[in-house]
Parts: sequence; structure tokens; C-alpha cells
Amino acid sequence: MAKANSTRRTYNFIDLTGQRCGRWTVIGEANTPSRHVYWNCVCECGTHKIVRGSALTSGHSNGCKPCGKRKHGMTGTPEYVNWQRMNGRCRNPQCKDFPEYGGRGITICDRWRSFAAFYADMGPRPSPVHSIDRYPDQDGNYEPNNCRWATPTEQSRNRHHVRPITFNGATQYLPDWSAQLGIAYGTLYGRLKKGWTTEKAFTTPPRTRSQPTVVPE
Repeated sequence: MAKANSTRRTYNFIDLTGQRCGRWTVIGEANTPSRHVYWNCVCECGTHKIVRGSALTSGHSNGCKPCGKRKHGMTGTPEYVNWQRMNGRCRNPQCKDFPEYGGRGITICDRWRSFAAFYADMGPRPSPVHSIDRYPDQDGNYEPNNCRWATPTEQSRNRHHVRPITFNGATQYLPDWSAQLGIAYGTLYGRLKKGWTTEKAFTTPPRTRSQPTVVPE
């Protein structure tokens, strides 16, 4: 268990006691002179070691050295990088994206603490532009029944402010309406946010810059 009087404790401290991090199981905070937080861990093979907290939460340490040699052979691949970034967003308070993920209570299921299990469930990403996306529940956790590989366009449609819009008997998303109507997405989004009706927002021509008045000599 983490020590309540730890001098290294910060406002965004996360107690890893009892959590599974790859092949490690965290059994308690370690007493070390370092200003960083270290944890007493036991590998699935029974080896005990003190491991730095950031190495656990980022996925850089997944077990003792002998067990670490039994790698999946995918370190550095796009799938592995996506898995590492997912761990950073949800488990590392130092990650710039942590406030929008782990800071909001979004977690990773225990099974996906192992990259091998994550890859077995998700498979290879379909193309270089695909990345992991929480779907259908954007506020849900990272787990097999709420994740998919998605393109940037698919992910943009899964944001809170993007909803299907019906106009003239057709229903599609705002980016698609923007392309069809020839009106910039930002213009349409701004109009609807101001409270314009769909009819007015979609039929009002974009404002053009007025041409300078030429005064004859």
C-alpha cells in the first residue's frame, strides 16, 4: 500500500498498489531516496524488483529481464505505440493528455494491461491513418467492447459536438454537409452554435469580403 506520508506525493499521485502492469503486480510503494516514486513489484515468474512508477504506467517496464526477453516482437510497431499512448493518457499524470482521460476517470480494463491481450482483441490496424477510438461510448473506458480502429474522419464524428443532422429529407454529419453545400465546416458549426436554425445555417451564403471602393481620378 502507498505510504500516506510520502514526501514524493504530488496532487496527481496515483496509488498503483494491487494493479497489474504487464507481467508485474504492484505490491506497495518502495522506500527509496529518489525524488521519483518507485514501487515494489513481483513478476509473474516470482521475481521481486523495485520499479519506477513512470516505467510502469507508460508500459516501458513489463516484467523482469528474463521474462522481458519473451517479447511479443512488436515493440515499436504502430499497434504497440497506440497501446503505449493509451496507457500514458489514462495512467501517467505527467502525460499532457492525462486530464482529459485518466483525470476524468477513464481507465483501461485489466486484460489490456498486457499488450499481447490488447493485440489479440484489436488485431492489426487496417491502415496507417487508423488509431484507437472509444466507440460507441466516447466517455467509456478502453475495453474490447468499446474500442475500434478508426480513421480521423470516423473519430471526428464520434465527438460530443458532432451529431447527425437532417435537412431536406437527408441525414448526415456536419463535415459531410459542409462538403456538399460548399460552406466551411467552421462557418456551419459557428452558426448552429449561435442558435441558427438548420434551414438558415445551411441556406445563407457565406459572407464574402467587400471589394475596396475605387475612386476615379
